[in-house]
Amino acid sequence: MLNRNPDHQATLVIRRGTEDAWQVIGQPVASFGYSCSGPGTVQDEGVWARWGWDGQSLTVRNDRFGFLPIYYCQFPDGFAVSTSAIDLLNAGADSTLDDAAVAVFLRLGYYVGNDTPFRAIKLLPPGTELKWSGSRPQLTSHAPEIPQTVSKLTREQAVREYGERFQTVVESMLPERGERMCVPLSAGRDSRHILYALVRAGHDPAMVVTARSAPPRPSTDAEVAAQITAALGLNHTIIEQSDDRFADELEKDLLTSFCADEHAQMVPVARWLNEQSFAASWDGIAGDIFSCGVYNDTRMLDQFRNRQFAELSSWLLDSEGYLPHSLTKDAYDRWNRGIAVHRLSQELEQYADLPNPAAPFFFYNRVRRELALCPYGMLNRKTQILAPYLSHSVFDLLINLPFEFFKAGSSTVKRSTSSTRNCQSSNTCRRQSEQCLSDAPESGGSLVAWDPSP
Repeated sequence: MLNRNPDHQATLVIRRGTEDAWQVIGQPVASFGYSCSGPGTVQDEGVWARWGWDGQSLTVRNDRFGFLPIYYCQFPDGFAVSTSAIDLLNAGADSTLDDAAVAVFLRLGYYVGNDTPFRAIKLLPPGTELKWSGSRPQLTSHAPEIPQTVSKLTREQAVREYGERFQTVVESMLPERGERMCVPLSAGRDSRHILYALVRAGHDPAMVVTARSAPPRPSTDAEVAAQITAALGLNHTIIEQSDDRFADELEKDLLTSFCADEHAQMVPVARWLNEQSFAASWDGIAGDIFSCGVYNDTRMLDQFRNRQFAELSSWLLDSEGYLPHSLTKDAYDRWNRGIAVHRLSQELEQYADLPNPAAPFFFYNRVRRELALCPYGMLNRKTQILAPYLSHSVFDLLINLPFEFFKAGSSTVKRSTSSTRNCQSSNTCRRQSEQCLSDAPESGGSLVAWDPSP
């Protein structure tokens, strides 16, 4: 069962006023995102955050993975929390830049840990309860630790179990029948996995939407999505890029609190979604991390296991590229490579002892800190965004699979051309069309598999 929380964006500012009383500006109680219950779920599962101020004490809490961003800062005379770091700056937060954080961002393209561009503003860590009653905030983690033991499942068992759990989770997250759903669909595996699970469950989305790639990229997403939706008999809308891409870039920066170097191409989709009346839209965030092993690399694993964090950091940060030419000398010296390597090494070290350290590192950093800002910073302004790959049961199954599972090639069942014909009137063909295509390169093995039987 899907339980939707009422709020999408909010800010709360608490400051000491006259006669030592607290002055409150904004929303004292707020609840964001969704939770779900039913088969394959646990208590408080979902993507959510909430806060409450009772006049003396503030409590802020989020879900296990923390993909819905909540920013906070402390003032000399108070405290503030918001879904936007920009709103905290407007409320008076110190705008001094965090040099180490910015140095990493300039080379990596995203912030790590709970850093933001601003020293005074931090992101609420995953699975955390924050309490503040006038002094320094107290943060307590309630998230379970990542298992440090390797799964004993065989690869085939993992493939089968993954498919079954994912289908169960999607069905537990379904809105009420009659409520309109949207599925953004690309040429990748993750969004198709969701679409096929919905079709199998008998809950076709009211609309499938695809953003056309901005030139000079080919329009592969739109072409593949059009073929899939035509085969399934589903409504499909292709969103064109706007003429003013610079304006889109600026809008994206504000929506993501200056924490992402991408997503401008999704601004037209965000505008379109805001104009619709969908009860929910689905997102395949995190699917590639666990089911396709896209970030697995033997060299990376060796450097993790040998605790060569500076070397691994330098490799991840890549060459300096255009930075020496695009930054002034003073700026380049200020945000230098040395402090970037040091900060990134600190973050990498936290994952070194896990069975497959690359997956959780990228999950909690690139995916949570950058990719999540599209569904949970841009697309969720008026629409609930559902993320089935963030199911606890799916995460717990896949997070401690051995690295070697992702080197064995794809286990994806390819959909034959004949199975897509006449799908509109044939339930058998619709079931067969649930097989996931293998368009992605075979550099990493995929665990996605579909059993076409009912």
